[in-house]
Formats: sequence, structure tokens, C-alpha cells
Amino acid sequence: MPEPTAPDPVVSRSYSSLLLISMFILMLTVAWSLYDEFFGLRPWRGYQREFTSSFETYLGKQIDQAKKTEATALASPAYKALRAAVDAATRRLKRRTTRSSRRSPSSKNSARP
Repeated sequence: MPEPTAPDPVVSRSYSSLLLISMFILMLTVAWSLYDEFFGLRPWRGYQREFTSSFETYLGKQIDQAKKTEATALASPAYKALRAAVDAATRRLKRRTTRSSRRSPSSKNSARP
């Protein structure tokens, strides 16, 4: 004779009320976490906004001083000497590349597919 088995809990009982309650709790948790993330937390956001506007004002006042400093640096003899050296090196490089491109006709006459 077969042994009696215990009733299957999935078949013998409805879990819809438990699922409904757990989904309601989950939705409350999600709503609370979104509120806490966007409104409840981060009290420093107002301070950050105030600091940003103050710092923009400060930097706006510093532009004239920075332009004067740049003009002084560009007018210095050391900068002019470096600029002349860079320009001379650029001219030498251009001459070399044009000379080497004239010497190698194979690169110009190569067959293209």
C-alpha cells in the first residue's frame, strides 16, 4: 500500500495575498528610496549652487589679470627665442618632408587597387 504524502503547499494554498502584501511593501520601499535620494539626502546641494555662482564671479574678475600675465609672457625675450626655434624646426621639417617625397617616385606612382 502506498504511503500517504504530505499535501503540496503550492497546490493546496493560495499565495496571492502574500504576494500582494510583499509587492505593496516593495513599492513603498522604492518610493521612499527615490524620495530620500532626490530630496531627503544631499543637503549640500544648496551650498554647492551658491559656491558655484560665487566662484564664477571670482573667476570672471581674474580674466583681466590673466590676460595681462599672458601678454607679459608672450612679450618676453625667452618666449620669443623659443617661438623662433619652434618655427625654424617646423620649416626644416617641411623642407625634409617635401625633399623626401620628391625623391621617392615609387610612392607617387604606386598602383592603387
